Amino acid sequence: MKRKSIRIATNRDIRAITALLSETDRFHQPFDTAQIRQGLPSVADREQLANGLADPDMRVIVCEARQHIVGYARMEIKGTRGNRLFRPMRLGVVHEVAVAETHRGVGVGKALMDTLHDQARAAGVERIQLEHYAANAAAGALYDRLGYETMRMIRVKDL
Repeated sequence: MKRKSIRIATNRDIRAITALLSETDRFHQPFDTAQIRQGLPSVADREQLANGLADPDMRVIVCEARQHIVGYARMEIKGTRGNRLFRPMRLGVVHEVAVAETHRGVGVGKALMDTLHDQARAAGVERIQLEHYAANAAAGALYDRLGYETMRMIRVKDL
């Protein structure tokens, strides 16, 4: 990945991140027409990002190339309480990974995930979990290459 850098996102990045999220929303729309929003980023998107940047349990990073945001990832670090079935643990939950269409397939997603892995280790995380659309083969292939395993399936039914 020449001339690209990963860094912690700041409030100055919110507009660029929401534009990138709009692009990835359009990419994902065919996978889930019932749930994925359409249109421009909302005020709520910008507020959610600002809140995430201020949250000490959230890790928000961007990949920058030639002073443009070309990738973004957001992970929450939380402690689970455990229950009858699951033991308590420190968990990283990757909520979003977005890469600009012009930069897909050149290592941006891997670089973002590698950085999240490093941040998770530093925070004492024992496991990272994420979900992606089954139809997004490129995301599935990336996560396979990074050593992720399918542990559970999420099934949906629109009513």
